[in-house]
Amino acid sequence: RRCTVSIAADPSDMGMIETHVAQFLDSLSESEIETVGTITPLGILNEGFMTPSKVQYVALSGNLFDAGYEYRGAYQVMSTVLKNSYLYPAIRMRGGAYGYYFSVSQMNGNVAMATYRDPCLSESIDVFRGAGEYIRSLSITDSELDRAVIGTVGQLDRPLSPYRKVTRSLNAYMSGVAFEDICRRREEILSVTAGDIASIADPIDAVLHQGYMCVIGNEEKIGSEAALFKNAVRLP
Repeated sequence: RRCTVSIAADPSDMGMIETHVAQFLDSLSESEIETVGTITPLGILNEGFMTPSKVQYVALSGNLFDAGYEYRGAYQVMSTVLKNSYLYPAIRMRGGAYGYYFSVSQMNGNVAMATYRDPCLSESIDVFRGAGEYIRSLSITDSELDRAVIGTVGQLDRPLSPYRKVTRSLNAYMSGVAFEDICRRREEILSVTAGDIASIADPIDAVLHQGYMCVIGNEEKIGSEAALFKNAVRLP
């Protein structure tokens, strides 16, 4: 009753595949399965995992929907602007981290910022939490906004393998994202204004101050900044 099947194949093969899928479903038991457990949210753990590594992997996250905001296409353009104009110079160039990550999910509202192979710790968290103020004070020209929109659309229009196509379709189906939603987001991206970008400052502030943080890194570094964590765990 709860089986979901997702298939990518040539149209000429679908008839044969549907026959085999039907046979597979017929072979499954229809008896009720007893519930053996439930998933309980762990809450905000703010964990530091201590290792012999000389660098850190620093992550800060939150949820847009929990903060009372809705997702808009402007978030994708803002993501492009933040990664290129804020995180790259602050995290990569000045902070010396090997790389950085930022994402906003339109499906579940999760917002995440992270660094990898990062010599810093609290400094990177401060950069993350300063993203809202950066957006708020940003003075973006029409040409800069156009480049951000082009870069964003370029990411959306990448060619996809059959596997990636069916994975994206399955994710959309399971998350309740309709084709009309995707079209609307695209139009929001193409029509975004500097004001739309600036209006995202408050939501980003709210999300990144929800307190979800995790760090894997140097034992001494995490120990010296123990006040940041609720839990510090030494990994073997």
